[in-house]
Amino acid sequence: MKSSFKKQYDAIDHPDGSVTLEFRHSRLSVLNQAKYSFFSTLFFIIPLMFISVSISSESLILFILALILALPACFLYYRIMFPTRGTIVLTPEGIKFSNDKKQLALEDISNVGTMTETRTVGMRINESAYVYAEALGNKIPLTRNMSPALAAALFNYIKIYYKFS
Repeated sequence: MKSSFKKQYDAIDHPDGSVTLEFRHSRLSVLNQAKYSFFSTLFFIIPLMFISVSISSESLILFILALILALPACFLYYRIMFPTRGTIVLTPEGIKFSNDKKQLALEDISNVGTMTETRTVGMRINESAYVYAEALGNKIPLTRNMSPALAAALFNYIKIYYKFS
């Protein structure tokens, strides 16, 4: 039977033995999402108030000023709230991440794992996780924050690819 669910990441095999993992991840951790969503909403509401006042007073200058103030707020809100695409390239020599801006040699990596962050707001529990590599005495994040299930799936794929215990 074929599953009706889709994987949350794509694994693309290359002829040289490398694999590209493509996935969607959040820009912020759950610890920062509430703070930034509050400020971006606040920056969005203030221009809306200007727009409503300018429409009621029929002032074109105030309306244009409100639109100029609303555009950065819309951009900020979009950047914070909507996820972005991420890639990790697994090669026999090591890992390339952060859209190929950073790389980590395989001999430097001692372990790979996931870190989960939990935030409780009232009765609601929010969780996010990221995949990291232990190398050179540091925990180096390979991904940004994402759902714990996706982080676990990526971690398992990396662990199987490099045959970590």
